Amino acid sequence: MALKEKACIGLNPNTYSHLTEHLAPICVIMDMPLLLTDEKHAAEAQRLYPNLKVLLMDWEDVTPQFLIEHYDVFFQSEPWKRHEFYANFRGLEKAYLKEVRNVHCPHGFSDKIFWLEKCVWEDIVLIYGENMIDLFKGLGIAEHLNAAPRVGNYRYLYYKHYQSHFDRLAEEHVWSRFKNRQPTILYAPTCHDQDHTTSFMHAEQLFEKVPSSYNLLVKIHPALEETDGPAVYRMMGKYEKRDNIVFIQDFPPVYPLLAKSDLYIGDMSSIGYDFLSFNRPMFFLNQTKKDAKKDRNLFLYRCGFEILPEQYGELYQILETQLPFDQERYGSIRKEIYRYTFGEEIPFEKIRESIMQATFSPKKFD
Repeated sequence: MALKEKACIGLNPNTYSHLTEHLAPICVIMDMPLLLTDEKHAAEAQRLYPNLKVLLMDWEDVTPQFLIEHYDVFFQSEPWKRHEFYANFRGLEKAYLKEVRNVHCPHGFSDKIFWLEKCVWEDIVLIYGENMIDLFKGLGIAEHLNAAPRVGNYRYLYYKHYQSHFDRLAEEHVWSRFKNRQPTILYAPTCHDQDHTTSFMHAEQLFEKVPSSYNLLVKIHPALEETDGPAVYRMMGKYEKRDNIVFIQDFPPVYPLLAKSDLYIGDMSSIGYDFLSFNRPMFFLNQTKKDAKKDRNLFLYRCGFEILPEQYGELYQILETQLPFDQERYGSIRKEIYRYTFGEEIPFEKIRESIMQATFSPKKFD
């Protein structure tokens, strides 16, 4: 069977916008549709992501029978352990005389080990680069990987390919909301996870004391609204009327925000690794107060300056004292960690070939 004969489809039936951000570029690269079940989200996805094909279906019609009848390979960002996937389709594979495969597309790379370690149990998982492999080796679970094609930083490549489109949308929806054109700080807190790594609920000083000479762009993680909606909306209600603070909830594309941000403040979000693409100053809010030199969960912190919770009130003074030395101290290590995490740029066609070859690999049942 030729590689091009396999019919592929991206799956986001729960219509999570932050997952569409990761699936849409892969769908374009693989020339396959993205299945969605919400009409508004489908229209928005097509508006945001150039060349994206969308298959809009009713939820109840997205059945295993439909999928196996029309497609051979599924791509999704929600976890689906291969043993469960194989079991779910075993009878249908016999009935339809065909084999189906599932490709897991991680929604970003971060040091949240409890999430990424689940990837080794997928049928096929897309690997960004060596950092991800070494993380699995360090946990002693790399042997459980099945097929794992390398894809590099495909989302950044997709952004660059359609940069004028994304930058225009970001100008309309984000940058035009600031009163003045001045240096912008991007604050991208992670969601409220089982390790309590988000800094958002403890970072009011970040909003209260932002200097008038800076703009503060706050990228709200959609899961943070689900787990801590009242706290998020209270903070937004208190500060969103300031002309140099903008909260972003409904603009999923990340790279057009990073491209025009002058520095990054974060905790454990995968956006921190994305920001390495631009080698600009980074500051990390260590909410858990763990030892960044010893803890693998804080690996990215070596790329910038660490700030402890008791220092949040002096954040902007710290920022001003550290910025003059940033490139000298962290410029080289950011480049190194970027290469370690994403590797060299891989052209779309090579990515597609690598993934398609992986779909012909043997299934792993152990």
